[in-house]
Amino acid sequence: MKPVKISRTVAATAQAVFDVVANGRNYGRAIPEIDTVQFLTDHETGVGARFLETRHFSGAQALFAKVFGLSATESEVTDFEDGRMVRLVTKEAGALWHTTFTVTPNESNDEAQLDMLVRIEPISLMGKLVTPFLQPAAVKGITADVEAVKAYVEAGSPLDGTPG
Repeated sequence: MKPVKISRTVAATAQAVFDVVANGRNYGRAIPEIDTVQFLTDHETGVGARFLETRHFSGAQALFAKVFGLSATESEVTDFEDGRMVRLVTKEAGALWHTTFTVTPNESNDEAQLDMLVRIEPISLMGKLVTPFLQPAAVKGITADVEAVKAYVEAGSPLDGTPG
């Protein structure tokens, strides 16, 4: 499957945007479909942080989630550059989902560019068979997540801790 990249300009500082995407708890608050975030490590940010995220879906996405067990997924931070980039890896539906958030401030630092890049790497026969069918749902879901982060940050919603 071809990588999916969604970009948005957010009317907030780059640090405020990063603090949402780099912490699973803040991200969980920003995304309406996320019901719970449970950390599996002592730390919530930075390389090695792992968390279990539970989502609810509707319509066709709910059917896909039920069939492929996508409602609860475990993610691990595998790369982290404070204030700039965080990469998560999630194993689901016979594939590794590599999600990279990159945040870039504009010159005056009153806006930031948020890029979310998702690359799906099939690791089983099921993954090879299923990932082509996941493309439309993945694009829709990734776009919705980026829009939700943008709205959450621009609303000045509360954040837990700071990355690092």
